[in-house]
Amino acid sequence: MCFIVNKISYDRIEGCVKHPAQALAQSVRAGYSAFTLIELLIYLVSFSFFAILAFGFLVQTQRKIFADATKNEKIVRQAIAIDLLKRDFVCASADKSDWDPQNFVFRKTVLNKNGFSFPICVSWQTTKDGLLRIEGDYNFVLKKWIRKIVSKVNNDFVPLRFVLKKSMDKQRFDCVELNYAGVRETIFLKNRRV
Repeated sequence: MCFIVNKISYDRIEGCVKHPAQALAQSVRAGYSAFTLIELLIYLVSFSFFAILAFGFLVQTQRKIFADATKNEKIVRQAIAIDLLKRDFVCASADKSDWDPQNFVFRKTVLNKNGFSFPICVSWQTTKDGLLRIEGDYNFVLKKWIRKIVSKVNNDFVPLRFVLKKSMDKQRFDCVELNYAGVRETIFLKNRRV
């Protein structure tokens, strides 16, 4: 006979639902064993080993992603710097008197906010600090800056080399050959006088 008291069933005959504590005690007595401490430790050690392997893989993947992102960021910064350099060259004067090839200073035309053009002198230099853009007033006769503003364009830039190509009459520059990181580009100067 099976009696239910406070929603807990007690076993008086076969087939009735047993109390969980009684069922556990009966299964242990019947030869069914629960987890031993040794088995539990083996499971914990194996789980920890696989967790450490997975964590190491995830850390290595994160480092690789960070290195790739840093490399891509460096490439993008260099591309932006080269683009700015090319824009300066395209706006540069082709007249030989507007260039100082030894210091690599040239005069270019820029527009102010009212739309009027005016000349400004620009120089690009690579130093141990990175790529520098110098802008201001330059005396081409004395070969020195009167007033200048130095801007760091890029911190980790590859060395640049500029080669000016003269025209047939030797009075003008036709193009600038730009060498950086194994890339060789020719930038043609506009035929204008500043």
